[in-house]
Amino acid sequence: EGLRALAFDAALGLAVGDEAGVSWLHAGRWSRAQLPAVTDLAFDRAGRLWIGTTSGLHFWSGDARPQRRP
Repeated sequence: EGLRALAFDAALGLAVGDEAGVSWLHAGRWSRAQLPAVTDLAFDRAGRLWIGTTSGLHFWSGDARPQRRP
């Protein structure tokens, strides 16, 4: 599982994308989501993590699980 993308949020949280999903250090703890291979990561102004994958776009907001963008 090679590293494919990194992103920092305004509070210096860290998101790490790889071939099997994304890990997010948010509010002092790590969370992991299994997703298709990650191609890009970005945070918006509201703090949501946007995740580009080989099968489409997902977003992750706080304690909720990632959702696929329709």
